[in-house]
Amino acid sequence: MKIEVFKGKPVEKLIEVAANAIGMVYRPTQIRKEAEAEAHKIVTLARAEAMAKRTKLEVDAETFEMMETRIFVRELTRQKNIQKINSIAEDELRNEESVSAEPVDEDWIKRFFDYAKDVSTEEMQILWGKILAGEVKQPSSYSVRTLEVLRNINRSEADIFLKIGKLALIRGSYSYVLRVDGFIKDEFGIHYGHFMTMQEAGLMLLEQVSTPIEGKSTVVVCGNALIHINRLDGVVTQNLPVYAFTRTGYELLKLIEPTTPEIKYLNRLAQLVKMGGVEIRYIKKFEYEQDGSYAYKTEDVVDITIRENP
Repeated sequence: MKIEVFKGKPVEKLIEVAANAIGMVYRPTQIRKEAEAEAHKIVTLARAEAMAKRTKLEVDAETFEMMETRIFVRELTRQKNIQKINSIAEDELRNEESVSAEPVDEDWIKRFFDYAKDVSTEEMQILWGKILAGEVKQPSSYSVRTLEVLRNINRSEADIFLKIGKLALIRGSYSYVLRVDGFIKDEFGIHYGHFMTMQEAGLMLLEQVSTPIEGKSTVVVCGNALIHINRLDGVVTQNLPVYAFTRTGYELLKLIEPTTPEIKYLNRLAQLVKMGGVEIRYIKKFEYEQDGSYAYKTEDVVDITIRENP
């Protein structure tokens, strides 16, 4: 199916999306000095609202001034947060040649900016900026539920997610981590308490799940590599013990920069899967084709019985 793309630069679509959502023309490069002007407007609005309320509630001058200052500082901080996140999204889209012409859902984008305005740490702003860019590029990439979960995640939880996410095995729309607790703890410093934290954050499920490895060919993505499992006819179905990511967790995995997976992790996967009639290949580099298939070079394919780094 041919996907219609936005007729213009990706950053222009970002500007349009932001303007529609927050009632202003967002100019990514020129906006750097507009915070003071916006703050003045905020103060003026706050004063007008306060004066209206004074007809019903008397307030002394000192309290009134303190209230103005508090509103001013809060809204100025929020303005700067929004500008920073928009700037990160702009950087993410700068090198994109095109984006989907499908509009970003109005409710989604309003919800996004409502939540994003209070995101003040740099690490979390980067995540929110990447989400905005991803949604502009391809709407419906991130659900409203994902935004709600993300707004309640702190930096410590985000760090744990990034650590576990580097071990994620992705198969179609499902994602999981091998359930080999002792090995994961010893080799990667990830213990059961980390998985419990991820469940409490709504990113993973700790029920003991087994995902079937069946059929003639199974492709699993791990970081920037592919694991290709080929099975001969008649080979029994195998069940792989895993901890699964929730749908929200799966969506947020897109924010993790793909890296070369640890060979010791892949070897443990091979130990769990390899048997007579099963061939496992490790493809060190690959690219996605437009039809969703994978493209790779022969020299990047090795048997997963490797005992040293590729």
